[in-house]
Amino acid sequence: AQDEQALSSANQRRVAQLMEFKARHGHSWVTTDQNSTFYVKGLGGWVIAQRKAYRRGAISDQLVGALEAAGFSWEGLPKGSRFLERSREEGHGGGANGGLWHEHGNENED
Repeated sequence: AQDEQALSSANQRRVAQLMEFKARHGHSWVTTDQNSTFYVKGLGGWVIAQRKAYRRGAISDQLVGALEAAGFSWEGLPKGSRFLERSREEGHGGGANGGLWHEHGNENED
């Protein structure tokens, strides 16, 4: 790992975005699918890049620490997994889960 580098302002912004995302959704599985509730412009690609860099050992200790403090999951969703996602559609009954839910496939980053 690259120990001497301070966290760049760009990485600080992304970590802050990730913390906001996790607070809202309860996980760090940001997607690159623009039609998904779990999409944040630019964040999904950045998250994928960090996971790949981590696996290669090409990520600074400071960034690892910041991501882990933010509750980041180093593993993406397993290949073929599916998770429930709240639909963006308005006007559907609240129910116990607060809205319409449907299965969403995984676009694993590997």
